[in-house]
Amino acid sequence: MSVRLAFVETRETNYRLPITLDETLTNSDDKRARAAIKTMTTLAADRQVFYFTAQQDEVGKWREFVPEDLLKVYSIG
Repeated sequence: MSVRLAFVETRETNYRLPITLDETLTNSDDKRARAAIKTMTTLAADRQVFYFTAQQDEVGKWREFVPEDLLKVYSIG
C-alpha cells in the first residue's frame, strides 16, 4: 500500500486524487491497522479517502482517529 500511495503522490500535478480502499485492513493486526489509519488521516488532509468494509470493528478504529464531523459512515442493507 505504501508503494502505491508514494507512486500516486509523485505522479500528481495539479489535482489531489481521491484514495479508494476496500477491506485494506482486514488482514492487519490492531497495531498495524491503527498505523495505517493514522497514515490515511494524514493523507486525507488535502484529499478524499473512501474506505469500504463490512467489518464494524474497522469503523470503530477509524472513529479513533477521524473527527466525528469529518467521518461519514454509510451502511448498505
